[in-house]
Amino acid sequence: MNKHLCLILVLLLIALSGEQSSAAKGYAGLQCGAAEVSITPDVHSMDVPLGGYAERLARPCVGVHDDVYAHAIVLKRGSSSVAIVSMDLCFLPASIHHAIELRLKQLGLRQFAGANLFLAATHSHSAPDPLAMDTRNTISGIKGWTVFNRKLLDFTAGRAAEAVKDAMGAMEPVTVTFAAQAVPSLVRNRRNDPVSDTALTVVNFRRANGSSAAVIVHLAAHPTIFSGRSMEISSDFPGVIVQDIQAHEGGGCRCLFLNGAEGDASAAGFDNLKDDARVKAYGHAVSEVALKLLTEPGTPENQPQLKAWYAPVNLPPTQPDGVFMLAAMGIGLTMDQAKHLVKTVMPTRTEISLIRVGQLLLMGFPCEPTGAIGMDARSVAQASAGLHGLPVALVNDWLAYALTPQQYKSGRYEAGMSFYGPELGPTLLNQLKHSLLTHLPRR
Repeated sequence: MNKHLCLILVLLLIALSGEQSSAAKGYAGLQCGAAEVSITPDVHSMDVPLGGYAERLARPCVGVHDDVYAHAIVLKRGSSSVAIVSMDLCFLPASIHHAIELRLKQLGLRQFAGANLFLAATHSHSAPDPLAMDTRNTISGIKGWTVFNRKLLDFTAGRAAEAVKDAMGAMEPVTVTFAAQAVPSLVRNRRNDPVSDTALTVVNFRRANGSSAAVIVHLAAHPTIFSGRSMEISSDFPGVIVQDIQAHEGGGCRCLFLNGAEGDASAAGFDNLKDDARVKAYGHAVSEVALKLLTEPGTPENQPQLKAWYAPVNLPPTQPDGVFMLAAMGIGLTMDQAKHLVKTVMPTRTEISLIRVGQLLLMGFPCEPTGAIGMDARSVAQASAGLHGLPVALVNDWLAYALTPQQYKSGRYEAGMSFYGPELGPTLLNQLKHSLLTHLPRR
């Protein structure tokens, strides 16, 4: 045999051996794909009300300040696959989850259903109103109340499903690390309660060359810098954070913002600036800390346990608070109509959505937990399963607020928007603990 041919064959065998070894390592370990798709509707072809402020009285928006998105990360290890989707919406009624499930099924992506489809709202108060996409919202004929819009639901669900599909087409081997830092100067407790969750956590899905394929930024703060006077679609400060991270990391990196236990948490700082400038300044301040955390090496896991499941919750009976009743009457509802509205829109049963990625546990609450509830959830994750828990607000369903019994009894706005009485917070925490002990027994 020709010496040159022999050398070529040897080099080819070495290359193939290396490729097979690398591929085997990647496919045996964690794979990740990420994508983003705009969910900004055409405000000229239909009326699009904005969610978050009753003072807008369901009037349609007048334009688009900045686009809103569905950002998707798909994770796969062995036979387990999960999709984590951050959506620039105020909250996520179960009907949005169901509609996206259906679209994914039609696309042949049946594996992303139930707990394997983790949808989280960023909680922007300047995004399209989710009440317009809630099939439980059968209320009509009330001035100032958003009505259901099938066209908007179908559009939003279709675009979010497209983001998951695109993420599936970008799968590659990764390792996962995470780092956290307290940022008390960027978060304030608007109730002046003693307990707040001020941690900023960054989860980094790294390629073999060290670059970021996808990043999760987790922080508890209300994206309400744009006030109810603003009538343009916007992602508020989460959009600035995402843009900053993606621009800095480059290489097709996609970033998801997951809001934490933000029920009583507001963005702090830059109060001297006007809304638009403050949104940018606050977003830049958060992303500056997040980018520093991305440089921390951590302990990479390329074969982390990947598991998704639901913790079912039977909810206490609804009992609207007096604060809510007064607010409802303020937009023209009678007391009977207000009670009927709560009974119609609020579910009787729901789930906490849970995803384990190695030593990290995403705890998706279908509501807005206060900081006290969020910190208790972190403690439950550590004590019950030895995991670093991240409470994520507004996942896969919507119950409004969840408070401790003491917070509920002390009243104010959050109690007025907690429709299940003082025991909702403890009920959720008890079910979380029971589910972790069942699914992730300590050794």
